[in-house]
Amino acid sequence: MDHMMFEVGTALILVAIASAIAGKLKFSIIPFLIVLGMLVGPHAPTIGILDFKFIESQGIIDFLGQMGILFLLFYLGLEFSVQKLIKSGRNIVVGGTVYVVLNFVLGLAYGFLINMPLYETLIIAGIVVCFFQCDCG
Repeated sequence: MDHMMFEVGTALILVAIASAIAGKLKFSIIPFLIVLGMLVGPHAPTIGILDFKFIESQGIIDFLGQMGILFLLFYLGLEFSVQKLIKSGRNIVVGGTVYVVLNFVLGLAYGFLINMPLYETLIIAGIVVCFFQCDCG
C-alpha cells in the first residue's frame, strides 16, 4: 500500500511540475505529460545507476490514465458552450464527414496500391481513419 501511495504522490507532483513548466513556456501541457509518462513509466530508461521507473504498477497507470481522460473531457467541456455547439453543428458534421471520407479513401487507395485483398484493405482504411482522427499523425 505504501508503494502505491508513493507512486500516486510522485505522479501528481511530476504532473504539477510539468504543468508549471508548460505554463511558464506558454505551451500546451499535453506533450509535456506524454514525455513525462515515457520518462517515469514502466518503460523508462535506466542510465547507469539512475533508474527513472518511478511508476510501475499497472493498476496505478490505468487509474491515472482514466482520470487524465476525464479531466481532459472536463476541460474541453469548460471551453465550449452549448449555444456555440448548436450554432456550428452543421459545419462540424459536414467537416467531420469530409475528413473521415477522405482518410478512408486514402486508406483504400493505399491498400489497393500495395495489392492487398479487400478485407485487409478495409482494415488499413479503418486504421488510417482512426490514426488521423486521434491526431496521432
